[in-house]
Amino acid sequence: MAPTLYMIAPSPAVRAVQITAKAIGLELNLKELDFMKGEHMQPEYLKLNPQHTVPTLVDEDGFTLWDSHAINVYLVSKYAKNDNLYPKDLKKRALVDQRLHFDTGVAFARGLPIVGAILRAGKTSLEDSEKESINQVYGFLEAFLDGKQYMAGDSVTIADYSLFATITGSNALVAIDAQKYPRLTKWLKTIETRPEAESKSRDKHNMAPTLYLFAVSPAVRAVQITAQAIGLELKLKEVDFSKGEHLQPGYLKLNPQHTVPTLVDDDGFTLSDSHAIMIYLLSKYAKNDNLYPKDLKKRALVDQRLHFDSGVAYATALSINGAIVRAGKTRLNDSDKESLSEVYSFSETFLEGKQYMVGDCVTIADYSLFAIITTLNVLFAIDIQKYPRLAKWLKDIDSRPEAEVNKKGLAIYETMVKSKLTSYPAVRAVQITAKAIGLELKLKQLDFLNGEHLQSAYLKVLPIIQFQNKSQLRFCRSIPKHTVPTLVEDDGFTLWDSHAINAYLVSKYAKNDKLYTKDLKKRALVDQRLHFDNGVAFARGVPIINAIFGAGKTSLNDSDKESLNQVYSFLEAFLDGKQYMTGDSVTIADYSLFATITTSNTLVAIDAQKYPRLTKWLKTIESRPEA
Repeated sequence: MAPTLYMIAPSPAVRAVQITAKAIGLELNLKELDFMKGEHMQPEYLKLNPQHTVPTLVDEDGFTLWDSHAINVYLVSKYAKNDNLYPKDLKKRALVDQRLHFDTGVAFARGLPIVGAILRAGKTSLEDSEKESINQVYGFLEAFLDGKQYMAGDSVTIADYSLFATITGSNALVAIDAQKYPRLTKWLKTIETRPEAESKSRDKHNMAPTLYLFAVSPAVRAVQITAQAIGLELKLKEVDFSKGEHLQPGYLKLNPQHTVPTLVDDDGFTLSDSHAIMIYLLSKYAKNDNLYPKDLKKRALVDQRLHFDSGVAYATALSINGAIVRAGKTRLNDSDKESLSEVYSFSETFLEGKQYMVGDCVTIADYSLFAIITTLNVLFAIDIQKYPRLAKWLKDIDSRPEAEVNKKGLAIYETMVKSKLTSYPAVRAVQITAKAIGLELKLKQLDFLNGEHLQSAYLKVLPIIQFQNKSQLRFCRSIPKHTVPTLVEDDGFTLWDSHAINAYLVSKYAKNDKLYTKDLKKRALVDQRLHFDNGVAFARGVPIINAIFGAGKTSLNDSDKESLNQVYSFLEAFLDGKQYMTGDSVTIADYSLFATITTSNTLVAIDAQKYPRLTKWLKTIESRPEA
């Protein structure tokens, strides 16, 4: 009796399974689902696949599995005559796994929302950002194929089948430029000519000063408050630090210090440093000198407070934030708290006998210090009993109309800090796995804000440093995809994607196979959960976080909340009758999903009444020493 595949013909994921089955000479019993009639939402199908996706495989003995990547691994492992399509060689297999996870979490995930908008919302054209997103996928694949005929080497594997199915779909949305991506173009033609792939591939504002900014920056917020106070409209241009835009030649020409804010006035005059910018804007555009008095002594006091902001308050924040963002700091130590308390204490003293920082009228000194102290307050809350004048002053400034602009950037900063203090989920998953198997990793932190992940040295495989013993590894971004984590072994073998890394580490270094069992069916379930993490749980959180950090999103809309709650619902279903995600023993699937879901929980809190099994599972994993 042939395995049954529940499917819809247009799905790339379905096509990938069909190509694989044809390649190994396996006949499948195909059952087409009518999504328009809601057949995928019927109880009998939800019992097979609570995620209600296609494809879903039901093997001849009743074993059920979904996610095309997990299905392909299972079919080849059970039915293929050899291991050519999914090599048993540890390193070759790890590379195939990485490419499969790239397909799930990047290539397929980027096309899915575009196709959804076309089918459900009648979208008729693609935005530039969507085209750029798909072209970035092509760029990654072009890099993967450097020196190779196929995606993971010189032999075709299931990674080629999965990516071929996805990319032929993407090509219908954004045509692949053969001049720009010659290796990718050649690879597509090669796969397309293979017998197993046959037939499966058919398918007055303009004159306003311009402010270059990064919304979370207190210095930027201080300038925005000042502009708001004098009724000056600014043309805002967000600089994406994560993409290294502040290090591009065009921006370096404006500001060789590559900081924010940078102001370009309507006549081309360019200036950086928030304090200098504020003074300039007031001197040129303000109707009076209230915010920066011409009186010599009053101005001197304002200048002193501005320099206190630069050299003490802001410098303190910069040091601590740098440790959080660049060095992976996860909590404040006593010296950090002491430094912050000292800033609060000085500010408390400045306010003695005064309503504002230099007297009884608000000035730009208040705006600058307000922006930075509200930031510091996120790191270490101000003790109202100890600093009553400071607490009162904060409330006073916060209630002013011009200070409203501070709230957006501050909210983004607060979310960012919470995210950073809990570390990057994919990295955490690998660290948990390594700790579980007693493996020491040599960690190398790179600075995304300063574009280290985009430097040429990290876009190609680096020569490896020899370590004292083979159990020492390091993380670095020596990859064309410039993501984290990346693993470089002591023999130079390089791998990225946390799921592929975890499978590799456990396969090589663990004393037993408990975390990634060799049993075919149990392993297939672990694989399915890993692909669920990559393609659904993690993929749904990424655009929300990107919108927070990149576009200044300050609150989640109903669709965001619904999306994450659906993830929780799927996980609740996975845990039905189980202690862990795939059964009664913890696996790397639990580690990956735990790292992702603890992050999602900071965005949309898990309702313990609605998701009791998920809540219990989180507590169980959290209590384990490795977590």
